[in-house]
Amino acid sequence: MSTSSYPIAPPRTLSCVLCQKRKVKCDRNDPCAGCVKLGVECIASVPAPPRPRKRKTDLQSRVERCEEALQVQGARPETGEYLGSGSPPTTVPVSHESGEGKLVVDQGESRFVDNALWMGLADELRDSLETPYQPKQATPTKRSSLDPSFLLLGSCQPSQGIASLHPQPVEIFKLWQAFLDNVNPLSKVIHAPTVQVKILDATGNLDNLQPNTEALMFAIYTTAICSLSSDECESIMGEPKTDLFPRFLTATEQALSRAGFLESSDLVLLQAFVLMLIAMRQKYSPHSLWILTGVAIRIGQRMGLHSDGRSLGLSIFEAEIRRRVWWQIVLLDNRNAQLSGLKNSVVANFFGTNIPANINDNDLDPNMSEQPLEHKCQTEMIFCRITYEIGKFVKEGGYQKIFSAPSPAVKDKIISELEFRLEDKYLKYCDRSIPLHFLCLAVARSITMNIRLMAHHPRHRKASSATMPREERDMLFNLSLQMIENDTLVHTMGSLKRYLWHVNIHFQLDAFIYLLSEIRRQPPGDLFDRAWGRVQQVYNMHKELITEDYALYLAIGKLAIQAWEARESHLSRNYQGNIDPPQFIAALQLKLPARKDSGTKADDTILNHQALHNFHPTGRELYDGTLGTDFDDNTQFNPLYTEVSPLSWEQWSQLFHEYEQQIANTNNPRIFG
Repeated sequence: MSTSSYPIAPPRTLSCVLCQKRKVKCDRNDPCAGCVKLGVECIASVPAPPRPRKRKTDLQSRVERCEEALQVQGARPETGEYLGSGSPPTTVPVSHESGEGKLVVDQGESRFVDNALWMGLADELRDSLETPYQPKQATPTKRSSLDPSFLLLGSCQPSQGIASLHPQPVEIFKLWQAFLDNVNPLSKVIHAPTVQVKILDATGNLDNLQPNTEALMFAIYTTAICSLSSDECESIMGEPKTDLFPRFLTATEQALSRAGFLESSDLVLLQAFVLMLIAMRQKYSPHSLWILTGVAIRIGQRMGLHSDGRSLGLSIFEAEIRRRVWWQIVLLDNRNAQLSGLKNSVVANFFGTNIPANINDNDLDPNMSEQPLEHKCQTEMIFCRITYEIGKFVKEGGYQKIFSAPSPAVKDKIISELEFRLEDKYLKYCDRSIPLHFLCLAVARSITMNIRLMAHHPRHRKASSATMPREERDMLFNLSLQMIENDTLVHTMGSLKRYLWHVNIHFQLDAFIYLLSEIRRQPPGDLFDRAWGRVQQVYNMHKELITEDYALYLAIGKLAIQAWEARESHLSRNYQGNIDPPQFIAALQLKLPARKDSGTKADDTILNHQALHNFHPTGRELYDGTLGTDFDDNTQFNPLYTEVSPLSWEQWSQLFHEYEQQIANTNNPRIFG
């Protein structure tokens, strides 16, 4: 049907009724093109009647009632916080597992409320604020040392000169590229195309950045530096990594404090905070980081990230980014909880946020109105999707099902189903020639092997490991050795060097501890000689196991010394004569207190820092070229070698807690600063 058959009327001010119902753009002609195309009558919509204008005195009294209600609950509302925002807040109703809730959105920030008091006040404030009354804008006050951000970040340094801490524009782009190559594929908490536009705009005016943009940029610098080697930092920035990392970390802390991130519901600030937590894993204890990931969880809950964004009525783009941020927080919290001595984070089972979609960043756009189709093959999200799949397994009670299983066969069936799911959805699409894909294969198999190790571990048995069937002990030893060799292989591949900053943080400590515990009670032989060689490689590649005063590392070091002493005793009897200890054992013996039966005073074993920092492995020690993961089925544990008793896991726990207490008595570090 041609439009020439209709008389042309002046454009209307409102969309027609049909276009409004279809939620499509109306050209507001009479008739509009949409109705003409459908061949239906174009009916003009009627504007809603104007709301009665509230009197100024009535508005003031209602605001006062809101403030009184807040004060009863212990809050200290600031009059005019929303009134001067320039646009009224909106509330989006949502129904989720814990009951009805609402998302209050204003000026790009959101706050989730789901108790009766705050939900009622949200409606009250919304009604009050939808008036033409505009009070005078409040003048921002200088942030004082009483600000909770300063309490958490441990720094009251002024942030007026923070702009001077930005690198030069050329260096900014190099750090951004390092972030894209090394960090972004393993974290995916940002949308790279939109952030890149922000960075390009920001480099031309670093003195006048929005606080959230500045915090995000410093967080990107920090994680980029974290991912680079010392030589790469010297090449890109002309300064050592030991100077750059603390400088940018401090700048990130100051930028977050300046933006008041603890009181903010700004998603960009939360992204900056999460990236900072990712970088801090290299230098801070899991105990401190677990507290800080708890802060990220609380901020995320305040913003409603624990409920899926689409159920909150948010845009497709924002909902997807919120999923990425929330799931990264959950993974960080779970890992830090485990390293702090807990099985898993309590937050694992208490959220309804969907897993981020298996799509590329180019599939997302802030203005998109249709949900992008998920890919059935690999995407930029492949590494994160694998880790999210493991997180989903935990959230759905996978661990509980394993540890409550009536038999080992049932445990193995649950784990095999998880392995099949990962293989079918992700691993079968991996190309080993692509470094990120090779890392995905290695990480996925290490995680599932670790779950199997924990499922059969004697630590979770009522009886001691001595009563464990030999076949099961063989299986655990082989699993542990495969996991350590997997880690060694990743370290020796030059193409994976850019990801080692992340791999080092996720070293399989459970497998390493079990390997040491068995080496200390078995005589040298082909398999155990091979395992001892891997132990040497681990200490050569993970220097932090020697240099850092982390209670778990100290306890592992003590176990390594015991394994060496048992091995040394056997070798000395068979080969006659003294055997010099490996370099890493000598370094551990310098650091750790002498055994009570050695006759050596504790004063003789004071840590020789110079000796430890001069500990440099040779290339031969680092990799001997024999990284097979095939095992001889005839290789068995020697039941006659009983010189060393099986490790009691209660004794292990006691050893760990002794070193933890020792550190607590000699150090009282701050979380920051």
